[in-house]
Amino acid sequence: MLLFQFEGVGEEWVAADDFASLRGHWLTHPDVDAVSVELSRDGALTEAQMTGSASFVSAPWRYERIEGAGRFGTSTGMPGADPW
Repeated sequence: MLLFQFEGVGEEWVAADDFASLRGHWLTHPDVDAVSVELSRDGALTEAQMTGSASFVSAPWRYERIEGAGRFGTSTGMPGADPW
């Protein structure tokens, strides 16, 4: 999870070597090739992708942006935002 605290780092790691890390972690996924193709699209791991996620779930879901918060709730100087 630490890789995804810094924009672009986690995405680069997941995509490296034709998504080798993804394939290694998702050995039992029935269609890891299709997931790899989807994740390779521009903007696949961005806020734009998150805002469109509602069409992929059957339960109530919403996306909310928290202004001033960093990626995944990481620190941006907001009082009380840092767990450490």
